[in-house]
Amino acid sequence: MKIVGTMCVKNEEWILAASLRAALAWCDEIVVVDDRSSDHTAAIVQDVIRTDVERVHYSLWYPTETRIATSRYDGTTFELTTPAEEKPGVWHEMDMREHSLLLARKHGATHVAIVDADEVLTANNLSTVRRWFAELQPGQCLDAPMIPVWRSLDTRRADPCAWTRGVITLGFADAPQLTHKPRAGYHHHNRPPAGALPEHLRCGSEGGVMHLQWADWRRVTAKHVWYRMMERIRWPGREDAAALNRKYDLALDETGLLLADVPASWWRGYPKDLIRLDGKPWFDVEIHRMLMARPPGSFAGLDLKGYDSPQKMGILHGA
Repeated sequence: MKIVGTMCVKNEEWILAASLRAALAWCDEIVVVDDRSSDHTAAIVQDVIRTDVERVHYSLWYPTETRIATSRYDGTTFELTTPAEEKPGVWHEMDMREHSLLLARKHGATHVAIVDADEVLTANNLSTVRRWFAELQPGQCLDAPMIPVWRSLDTRRADPCAWTRGVITLGFADAPQLTHKPRAGYHHHNRPPAGALPEHLRCGSEGGVMHLQWADWRRVTAKHVWYRMMERIRWPGREDAAALNRKYDLALDETGLLLADVPASWWRGYPKDLIRLDGKPWFDVEIHRMLMARPPGSFAGLDLKGYDSPQKMGILHGA
């Protein structure tokens, strides 16, 4: 068995130094696919590579587009594939995941772990996680409980809600039919690969996967504003404004909030001190770019949490 982790990243300097090292504690190798980060993401990966040169594989990723070109020499036509123009609000998540899967296979994966940069397996499960993967049938996925770490690294949400009841697909036993290619053109929220067996294996133990997006409240708010704006741009008829607000406000809803401590054993051995909260999220800049690139009224009905206010726009423009 060879577990190759796949990590798709974009501007993850706030957390990557910790989460990449945490994933290396249980994955044999990690493939990092970087969608043109403009922060120190690449430097952090290179720093980890210096100590794990055989186990970390970095790939700078560009979406591509194919068009028909004409030869200026003899007038013949041919297909030309070039990097796609980077447009505000256009994110090719499933193409990135497919690219990472192909790279994992290139590096000999029998099992593939899906590890987002803001996710960390609780350390108490390091001794058992590989046994869970070994129990998978080809094409079967492994689910682990989601631990919503809330407003700090030391507290978690404990009331019954969508997030405390949720699971994270941690990976799968590879099979030839599995793919992350977009389904019906939708590039979002399809973590388990298409073609996987319908029955997932659920690991049953204390802890699970700490989802750290909520640890930084400014970041998670901006992220879910960006999500709804992105969907309006990419798939304008798929869901109306009310449906998009409901979907992405769910992550920010603290109704009935009850917090509990994160056990120290869940962080034991991890470089938790390398995580930087309360920085400026890159989503701020992307939100500003989308607002500037679109005609007035393009995001009508969407709750942008004040990002479209003159005060906020001025702050973003000057940042």
